[in-house]
Amino acid sequence: MSVYITNFALSLFFSIFAFNKRKTMKNKCTKIMFSILSALPLFAVAAFRYGVGNDYFSYADYFNNSSHIQYMEYGFDLLIRIIRNFTTNYVALFVVCSVIFFYFIFKAIYEQSINPTLSIFLFICAPYYFEFFSGMRQMMAVAIFLYSIKYIKQRKLLHYIILNLIGASLHSSSLIFIPIYWLYNIKITPKMFFTLFLATLISRPFLKNILYKVITMTNYVSYIDGTFDNNHFGIVTFIIPLFIFLFAMMFYNKDKEKKDELEVKEYQLYCNLMFIQLLITSIQDLVPLLTRLGWGFGISQIILIPLTISKIKKPKDRLCITTLICILFLIYVIIMRFGGGGSTLLPFRWIFDVL
Repeated sequence: MSVYITNFALSLFFSIFAFNKRKTMKNKCTKIMFSILSALPLFAVAAFRYGVGNDYFSYADYFNNSSHIQYMEYGFDLLIRIIRNFTTNYVALFVVCSVIFFYFIFKAIYEQSINPTLSIFLFICAPYYFEFFSGMRQMMAVAIFLYSIKYIKQRKLLHYIILNLIGASLHSSSLIFIPIYWLYNIKITPKMFFTLFLATLISRPFLKNILYKVITMTNYVSYIDGTFDNNHFGIVTFIIPLFIFLFAMMFYNKDKEKKDELEVKEYQLYCNLMFIQLLITSIQDLVPLLTRLGWGFGISQIILIPLTISKIKKPKDRLCITTLICILFLIYVIIMRFGGGGSTLLPFRWIFDVL
């Protein structure tokens, strides 16, 4: 546990320094240096762990036998082939995947977040950092999507599509992100949000049949009637996006009154993404692993929450809300990731201990 605490603290410390200085430091190299230093502690834990994460040894075995079996997405198999041209040590796979993941995550945070330090804290405590320990392929694709949001705002369709096609080559679920580009100019009123949410709940029986038919046409058909198909509805998984969305909606109408149309559209886009995750979590029990599909949309919360907090006028209120949110997220990560005896995160072991 001490490894996580120490490295998380180092990451937040460097992010604070980089964030406070980035507007005043004239040397671009210095800015980049502190940004990299904020990512390195988290990168080190993810890249040089041993046996930590549910699928750690599955990835290691796949790398060692990838010359004989090919059942994952083309991009991931190609990545393994490239790595194997330089080394047959599977640790290289975890290092390279970590480089890809943290590059896009931190690049997105420092370019899109109004408060990178808070975003990094939320990133650590929300599912995404630790989910990378198990689902590296999907989390790399999610990181690429988060970064690609900048091209939605810049209206660069080709850049956006290319990035998410690259993500889809790592995990095919990224194909669902491509239509989001056209969500940018769609203005959805709170009444429409409520109507869509209610319609989703009412349509649950029909949606289950449709989703099952869709899954039978994909590589994930094996999950049906498998260990993951347990009809489990995660209350916490649903409540968190619900409260984040409702919190953001408090400022949704107020933003529409602003003259800065670009700022209004950006805020609406992040709210819309959060709403999509909320819809997905409301039917998470219908289809196995459907919750994972919502992660790509839900990662917008690490940008949306700081942006929403910035709209609170009184500094004292902003501080209180920020503190409360940090405490709640900290409780979440402790209970959900380290609570109970089934966690694969403890005990933590470095790869250097077994080499």
